[in-house]
Amino acid sequence: MFRRTLALLLAVGFAANAWADGRQDLRTAFSRNLALKAFKATMFDLTSKKAMSTVEFQAPDRYRMTMAGQPPSVVIGDTMYMTRNGKTMKMAMPKGTFGKFRNEDAMAELEKGLVVESLGPGTVGAVPARRYRFTSTTDKQASSSTVWVGVSSGLVLRVETSGKNADRPFAMRVSNSDFNSPAIRIDAPK
Repeated sequence: MFRRTLALLLAVGFAANAWADGRQDLRTAFSRNLALKAFKATMFDLTSKKAMSTVEFQAPDRYRMTMAGQPPSVVIGDTMYMTRNGKTMKMAMPKGTFGKFRNEDAMAELEKGLVVESLGPGTVGAVPARRYRFTSTTDKQASSSTVWVGVSSGLVLRVETSGKNADRPFAMRVSNSDFNSPAIRIDAPK
């Protein structure tokens, strides 16, 4: 679940090449998302109808993660800053914990065993998009994801994933926004 969630959080980019080659279209889209300098991803649990978390990214290696009802945590490189009970703690993380998911090699690994199909046009809000579904044939916990890619931007706008985790059904939505926004600035807490 952790790997799938991180993969969904990284889902942010897409350019349409050929409708017949959905796998290549998705690869292009996710590659475009990886190239973004900043974005915001909001996770929503479709099963419980509750917001789960928001992740903001600022290149090359800064993240602000806000879980529902919790103060934000900040990751800069391999250092995490967590605030609990009004006190900020600085903690070292294993080298490359987040960076290992933001590269082409990680994307190629996640692609193994994927079956991709085009679902045709759709929208996210009023934004025209192309929809794709991918399912994993190697995932021990069966899941299926639908991706909406903006027609004009070529960016992944939304990913919805559903399946079972430890025999319990789950469904979540990751909505991406604020692409390359200069308003996203992530600094270490003082």
